[in-house]
Amino acid sequence: MQVSNLVLFENRVNLKSKTEKNETKTNFKNINLNSNPAASLNKSQISFCAMDKSQRTEKLKIELENELREATENGNYEPILNKFGIQVEIDKDNLLIIDNFDTPNFGGVSLGELGIDEDELFQQIKEIRGNAYFMNSTVTNLGRLEKIGGDASFAYSKVESLNGLKEIGGDANFICSKVVDLGELQTIGKSACFKHSLIKSLGNLQTIQGDADFERSIVLDMGNLQSIGGYANFDDSLMKDLKNLQSIGGGASFKNSCVIDLGALRSIGGSAYFRGSNMENLGNLETIGGHATFQSSKIKDICKLRTVGGNATFDDANIKNIGKLKSINGEIVFAWQQFDDVLYKIKRFANMFNPLNHFNRN
Repeated sequence: MQVSNLVLFENRVNLKSKTEKNETKTNFKNINLNSNPAASLNKSQISFCAMDKSQRTEKLKIELENELREATENGNYEPILNKFGIQVEIDKDNLLIIDNFDTPNFGGVSLGELGIDEDELFQQIKEIRGNAYFMNSTVTNLGRLEKIGGDASFAYSKVESLNGLKEIGGDANFICSKVVDLGELQTIGKSACFKHSLIKSLGNLQTIQGDADFERSIVLDMGNLQSIGGYANFDDSLMKDLKNLQSIGGGASFKNSCVIDLGALRSIGGSAYFRGSNMENLGNLETIGGHATFQSSKIKDICKLRTVGGNATFDDANIKNIGKLKSINGEIVFAWQQFDDVLYKIKRFANMFNPLNHFNRN
């Protein structure tokens, strides 16, 4: 470990290194739950939106009579989708590829409220190239849908089954959704939020390329998840084992979580906050790229951990074995009453000077 000087505070001892890495906890981006259709309304549309919803619905049923008949009687949904501003292509299997499913919203009236069975509609949709927002939709099953290229929000929606959906290219928002099973979903291209969802298992999901928020979720089984590209929030979560998860690209927080086993996890790219966690050892974890906070944790053994890229905080920690730790690039912070105990454990790699020579501890 590269140590340059020792600083004594009233109740802490800091071993300062030549470099210090600061990191700010990633904030989960707010996922748009519904678009704002009022941005480009003309006068007739504004007048239409001012009607009672039942009046708006009946007016649309009259105006779209031909398109609705084509959809309900002949199963041809292209005309009605076009009327709602959704561009449609037909693939070689005669399935639909649509550019978005930002819940069709003329004054709050959805396709389902016009009498269209949206579950039947999704038996014909194979791909949504852009965003899909289901909050005002009546669809409960995504049918033959295989891919959503943009963001997907199931928040407050009626969707219960993702069925054959394999990929979401953008953010996935399951907050307060009715989805209980991720089905065949394998990839989420950006962030995922499971807070207050009904999902208990991540099933076949292998990759979340952005942040992952499990705070106050009921996820118990991490399934086949192998990597999280951004920040992982396990605060107040219920799962006990991270199972196949091998890497977290950003930071990770385990405050008040039930996690006791990090499973296959080998690296955390950002800072790791173990304060208030319930795990007693770090298992296979080898690298923490940012700060490591063991303060007030139950961790006794850091096992295979070799490097900490930032500060290491041991205040009120109960660590008995520092294992293979070889490098801390920031400060080592611990309470004064831990001085002898911590220095004894770290002196084998803090070899640039002997801190004990710099103090009169009487």
